[in-house]
Amino acid sequence: MEITPDYVQNRFSEMGDFYEDILTPEEEKNGIGMVLFKPDSTNSLLDLPIRDFIQRELEQMTDKPVEFFGFTEIRIKPEDVKKLYPEQKHEEFLKYIQEHFQTGPIGLMLVAAKDAPILLKKLKGSVRTGEGVRGRFGSSNPIDDQTLEAWKNGTLDPVTTKQIGIDLFASNLIHVPDDKDDTKRVMNLLIPKQDLDNLKGSIPFVNRWYSN
Repeated sequence: MEITPDYVQNRFSEMGDFYEDILTPEEEKNGIGMVLFKPDSTNSLLDLPIRDFIQRELEQMTDKPVEFFGFTEIRIKPEDVKKLYPEQKHEEFLKYIQEHFQTGPIGLMLVAAKDAPILLKKLKGSVRTGEGVRGRFGSSNPIDDQTLEAWKNGTLDPVTTKQIGIDLFASNLIHVPDDKDDTKRVMNLLIPKQDLDNLKGSIPFVNRWYSN
């Protein structure tokens, strides 16, 4: 789905009014976050129930309405996967991630909510603990501390070692930027400048957030 000017105008025309009275000026500063749906969620259509779960949880946590906007599916290049995870220095794990991202499209969704980056990071959860989105919707069982320690020490068999690496670093359903600055970085990396300009031009709230 391409975010064209006409699409933005038709889909988001109500957004200019929607968030004017929802968040205070101070809350607006951290009022937008991003969820990146990995191929294991888009290919299985899990992105739909995950979106419902995120909206329900965020509204319970903030006691305010939540709006999703700017959802689109794209293919991501291996070199952009590396830029998406600059902190990942282990080449073998980075290879898992790059290979996984070539198995299907990713979904990008912007989220308007109070404390969006912080709360989305909390809702992301963990394959290891079985909590949040990754624990609730993931197909893997939680990884116990003993197995995780054995994996770190390289004492597991090669097949199990690779599968845990994939579960932890690649096929874990969603990625969420760390904070507001990281959200902007990922938006600039994955969303074409013209599309970002269309969003900022059509939704005053987005423009204010981006300018702060």
